[in-house]
Amino acid sequence: MIDALLPHVIRGIPDEARMGLATNSLKLFGSVIRDASNGQIVYHLQEAAPLAQSLASNFSPVGVANIAVNAVQNEVNRRAIERVASAVDALTEVAHVNLALSAAGIGVSAAGFAIIAKRLDRIEASMASVEDKIDQVISKIEEATRRETQDLFSNIRGLATLYEDSWSLSDIGRAERDCQRIWQDGAALQDMTERRAEHALSNAALGYDAARPHLEAFALVTGLRIAALLACNENETARRVEQDTYQRIDRLTGSLGLADLLPLAMQEGSQPGSQEWLLDRARAGRELRPVVSEIRLREQALATRTAALPLLEDVGVRPREWLEQARAEEGVELLCLAPKK
Repeated sequence: MIDALLPHVIRGIPDEARMGLATNSLKLFGSVIRDASNGQIVYHLQEAAPLAQSLASNFSPVGVANIAVNAVQNEVNRRAIERVASAVDALTEVAHVNLALSAAGIGVSAAGFAIIAKRLDRIEASMASVEDKIDQVISKIEEATRRETQDLFSNIRGLATLYEDSWSLSDIGRAERDCQRIWQDGAALQDMTERRAEHALSNAALGYDAARPHLEAFALVTGLRIAALLACNENETARRVEQDTYQRIDRLTGSLGLADLLPLAMQEGSQPGSQEWLLDRARAGRELRPVVSEIRLREQALATRTAALPLLEDVGVRPREWLEQARAEEGVELLCLAPKK
């Protein structure tokens, strides 16, 4: 452990944070936990190496929000809420499970290629699941477009591999050059995923379901770019990339809410205002709430990747040193940085 960080690092999620989240005195906002009364950051969250093993189980890629909700429901069914403490644990873990499974991740991408590859697998599976819907709308996806999609995922995997390999290089100068390449080459991939997400969102017949895998890919590439910059201690550039990224995701989904998603989720043919229509609207609303949560969670995660930099700078620790600590962790999936421990 880095000596300067000893007063600030907590391995795992502390009980105070769990209880605060359960009682709503604390709020999870992306990769930070804030005091609900004043918005002050109480904890910074950072994924660590053991998270890769935890994500190795084969979750269905139907949407991380639904996965998390199902996980809590299964926990409630299994234990029948025998103890208040176990219920609190289950309910407060859901947000962290949700965020960990998403492409946005928790904190900075530091826990290795296995996590990035697993998230990319889910994005590819999600992409495949919506292709039938897209086919119905535009008759046939051109082969060139399919190849472009395959190339996109191949290039993202290539950058993820380059990032992982850079950590094993003894030549720090070469490692930094590789990280700078990830930052530069990732910009074009980020632009491509943004364009595709925007196209889907602007097409009323496609909508968010078709945009989701592109938004997740956008978040994943952005995470790689920022991680690469922080691995070579380019703090200010990382901050600028984060600010630009947040502005772009906010433009894409910032105004997207339940009312915007309802029309595609409702059955056709019912008379507006009728009992059948009202019941269907209520059903669609219940099903879409986790989707809205997913959208907000992604936005928040992309806004908080560099949130821990002021604390690291105050104690004289470089970002690369903090990422090395997360990569070397063996016992817990998440590390917390607390301004005051």
